[in-house]
Order: sequence, then structure tokens, then C-alpha cells
Amino acid sequence: GTATAGNAWDAYSAAISLAKAAPGLEEQVRPSARKKLDSARRAMLLSDHSEILTQLHKGAHCREVREPIDWARGFDGGILSLLDWRGLSNLLVTQALAQIEHGDPVAAVDTLLDGAQLGRDFMHSHLMINEMIGGSFLGISTFWAVGRNDLLVRLSREALDRFARGLAILDEHLQKVGPSLQGEAVLFARTAQVHPELFKGMLSSGSWRHGFSSRL
Repeated sequence: GTATAGNAWDAYSAAISLAKAAPGLEEQVRPSARKKLDSARRAMLLSDHSEILTQLHKGAHCREVREPIDWARGFDGGILSLLDWRGLSNLLVTQALAQIEHGDPVAAVDTLLDGAQLGRDFMHSHLMINEMIGGSFLGISTFWAVGRNDLLVRLSREALDRFARGLAILDEHLQKVGPSLQGEAVLFARTAQVHPELFKGMLSSGSWRHGFSSRL
């Protein structure tokens, strides 16, 4: 779609704030729970959380992506929670399934592509953990959404072509892993400065060689 002015993270932040104020949303849109929703209950769920969806679609179309990382705070300043954000990705898939049911496969594809864009925006993080979370969102909105719900046979030729073009464009704009590796090193160093107690004995134990776990 057409890019609009603004920072995607402003809209995403608004969406996650609304989601955190809606207890149980993440559980309701998980694939296992989603299958149990009839049309009426799904429509009510989407209506109740329409503003979250509005913000997600808005963010997916923003021209810029500036992630709010407070480097000085170390691990406390920018690492995102998969469990907090996963529900937003699954909410978009829920909306796409409803759009297909209502006979609008093109709108459904646009919704899935916005979900994939959410993943792509996370993958442009300066932190590897956030990049990995973005990869999971990209999978939720593409492979899992299509493969687990038999969407390919329910999409029109126009919708399939649109989906393929959108994914090709996303693929061209995925960043390489280098920046996130550099960001992880900076975050590690900042955390050591802010919370030195977390690193006592780490160098002598040799656990640093295996990331943050001495069990590996």
C-alpha cells in the first residue's frame, strides 16, 4: 500500500498499550482458541479491539521505523516481550480469517501483509532478541496463517498474486543480521555498567562463552 508519514513505533506502542489493558486478549486469539470462535463471537472480538487493529494497520503503513531503545538502561531499555506482542499478530490473523469468511480475500491478504510488515519492522531492530520476535510474527502472518487454515484454496487468483507481490517486496527489505549483533554487544556492555551484580562470577565460570546460560 501507500506509505504514510510518521513513525510506525508510535502506532505499535499505542496498540500494545491498548492490548495490555485488555486482559485475556492474547489467549483468545491463539490458534487453538481461535478455532473455537463462531462467526458472531469472532465479530464481537474484532469489534471490541477495533482500535488496536486500527493502530496496527496504521503502523504497518508508516514510512519510518524508529525503535525506542534506551541504551543507557541496558536490558531494561529495549528488549520486547514475545508474549505481550504475539497477541497483536494473532489478532490480525483473526481479522483476515473473518474477511475471507465475508468474501473479501483481497482485504484478508492486505491484513496478512500488514501483519508481515509488523514482523519486518521488528526485524529491523538493533537488538537480536527483538529481531527474532519479528521473525516469529512474519511466520504467524504468512506460513502459519496460510498453512494452518488452508487459506491458499480460499484465496482468489487476484488475492494470491497480491500476496506474492507483497511478500516479494518484504523479502527485498529484510535487513541482514549484522546491526542486531552489534546492538546486542552494546546492550550487554551497558547492562554490565548498570547491573554489575548480574555478572559476578560470570567470567570465571566460563558461562559467557555460551551466552547467558551456564547450562548450555
